[in-house]
Amino acid sequence: LPLVGVRHSRLNGFNATVKRTIDIVASSVAALILIIPLLLVALVIKLTSPRGPVLFKQERIGMNRRPFMVIKFRTMIPDAEASGPQVALPGDPRTTSFGRFMRKLSVDELPQLHADRTRSLTDFVQRGKPSGSRASRRKTAA
Repeated sequence: LPLVGVRHSRLNGFNATVKRTIDIVASSVAALILIIPLLLVALVIKLTSPRGPVLFKQERIGMNRRPFMVIKFRTMIPDAEASGPQVALPGDPRTTSFGRFMRKLSVDELPQLHADRTRSLTDFVQRGKPSGSRASRRKTAA
């Protein structure tokens, strides 16, 4: 029983090219505007949680079961998923105090602007399952 419906883009030809161009231009302009705030966020992450990386990378499964990398600012303690991918719940003790703030404002998602410049996010489900999760393994096995 599918919980999320995924449909193919109805755009093709010239319209698809225009949409892709708009995606690239808009995300590039946003990245230029946000470069200083992004660097400040990275600095605060490093100061408040010096161990571990600033960015969190995770492979997810998208449309047509194609894997893709999600890149976010790290909101959890280092090695929070050492025992495997887990869905974070509200009030999760693995989340740092600054991480809770970032999640509340969705600041942790801002590094995805870069992803939109390098590939079309239209091709992927926005909240793809982590590739190591049971749900993605079930679909892969089917």
